[in-house]
Amino acid sequence: MSVYYSSKYQKYYDKLSSSNLNKVSSSISLSVSDLARNTLEFVSEFDGLSWTELGKDELKNNILNSIVDGTNKFKNDVLNNLVKASDMAYNDLLPLLSKLKDKDKEYEELQSKVSSLDEDRDNHSYFVKITVLEHEMSSLSREIESVINSIKSLNSFSGTSKSDRVVSASSLIDVTDKRIDTTSSKIPTSSGESLISMYQSSNNSTNGLVFNSNVKSISEEVMRRKEEDDSSSVVKAATKIDTTTSNKTMTKKKVNILNGSQSDIVDRLIKIKKSKGGSSTTTNDIINTNTSSSTDLTKNNSNIKKLTTLGETFNVVNTAIDVNSYAQTAYTKGIRQDSNPARYGDLCLAFSYVHASNMYNGSTLDNAESALHWAHAAEFYDYFSDSKQEIMNQIYTQVTSGKPVILQVNGNSSGTARHFVTVVGFKDSVTSASNLKDSDLLILDSWDGKIERMDQSGSRFMTTGAQTGKSYSGYYLRILK
Repeated sequence: MSVYYSSKYQKYYDKLSSSNLNKVSSSISLSVSDLARNTLEFVSEFDGLSWTELGKDELKNNILNSIVDGTNKFKNDVLNNLVKASDMAYNDLLPLLSKLKDKDKEYEELQSKVSSLDEDRDNHSYFVKITVLEHEMSSLSREIESVINSIKSLNSFSGTSKSDRVVSASSLIDVTDKRIDTTSSKIPTSSGESLISMYQSSNNSTNGLVFNSNVKSISEEVMRRKEEDDSSSVVKAATKIDTTTSNKTMTKKKVNILNGSQSDIVDRLIKIKKSKGGSSTTTNDIINTNTSSSTDLTKNNSNIKKLTTLGETFNVVNTAIDVNSYAQTAYTKGIRQDSNPARYGDLCLAFSYVHASNMYNGSTLDNAESALHWAHAAEFYDYFSDSKQEIMNQIYTQVTSGKPVILQVNGNSSGTARHFVTVVGFKDSVTSASNLKDSDLLILDSWDGKIERMDQSGSRFMTTGAQTGKSYSGYYLRILK
C-alpha cells in the first residue's frame, strides 16, 4: 500500500462500499419530509374548522405552531446535514477512493517490475510511468481530503451546539472510529415523554432540536409509536366522507376534545397520509377518483405545461429553463455522454444530475466537464422501491411538482446493465398516478441529450437492481431535494 492510498483511505473505502447508510439516510429524509408536510396539512385543516371554543387559539399558538416549527427544523437538519453528507460520501468520496485504489494497485505492480530489472536502461520507461502515477495519486489524495473536510464541516444543527447527543455529518466519515448504529431498537425515553420532546433541548424551546444518535430507530418510532395519554387536552381532527350523496362530497371535519399528550397529535399527523406516493387512501385520493379522465392537469397547476413533440402531447415540468430549450442547449454545448464517449462514457448518472439541476434551477454555467466532476450530485437523494407502482407514484408527484426526476433504465438491450435518464413529463392522457405507466414517460437521455419517448421499439425501459446485478433489489430514482 503506497503512501497515497493509506490505511485510513482503505478503511473509508471498506466501510462505504459495504454500508447501506446511504439508503438509510434516504429513508430518514422521506420520513421527516412526510412528517413536516403532514404537520402543515393538519394545521391547515385545523384553521378551517368552525370550532369556536376559547382554547382553540391557545392550542394553535402554543402547541401546533410549536410542532410545525419543530418538525421543519428537524427536517432541515436531516436534509441539509445528514443526507447531504451521505450523498457526498457515496457520490463524491467513494468514487475518488475507488480510483485511488486502482491507481495504487497499478503503482505497486510497476514497482515490482522495476525491482526485477537488472539494467538501468530498462528502468527508464517504468520510472516515467511511476512518476506520472505519483502525480495522479497526489492529486487524487488532495481531492479526497477536500471532500472529507467538506463532509466534516456539515456539523451544525438548528439551534444547538455540537454535542454527544447530536449525530454530526462527519460521523459518516469517522466510520473508522465509531460506526453509527442503525439497527438498535433502543430509544432513550421516559414515561410520558412525547416524540417532539425527543428532538427538543432541556429548556423545551423549539430552537433546541437535537438529533438522537439512533437516527433510524427514531424515524421508525415516529411512524409507529403511540404514547400513553396524559391529563392535558388536545384536538384530533376527523374527516368523514358522506357516502349517501350522489356526488360523494366530503362533509365538514368534526372535532372532538379528547385526553392525550402532544404525541397524540403527532400520531394523528402520521395517519393523515401515512406514506409518500399515495400508497394509502386519503381524502385527496377519493376526490381524484371522481375526476373526469379528460381533466387538464395543467389547468390549475403552474408547475407543469403542455408540450407537443414526437407526435404526442405531454405534460412536462415547467422549469426555469424550458425542456425543449434545454435539450437543444445540452446538445449544442456537448453536455452529453456521446460528445466524448472515451472520456464520459460511464457518466450517465453524472450527466443526469447536470441536466435535471440545470433545468430546475436555471443554471447555464455547466458543460460536459461538470459531469466529470459530479456537479450537483448533492442536490439529490435516493428513492428505492421494489414496487413499480410506488415508483410511478413518485414520478407523478415529482413531475406535477415541477421537478425533473432521474430514473434508472436499461443500459443494454437485455436490461442487464443500468443507465440513467431524466424524466421530464408524461402523456397528457394520464390523469393520476394510478394510471401512469413507464411507457407514458418522456425523458431526456443522458447519452445523446435528446428528448425521447419510452413507448417505441428500442426505447429505454425500466430496470431493477436485481436485473443489473446491484446490491439493491428494486427500482431506483434520484430525486431533487
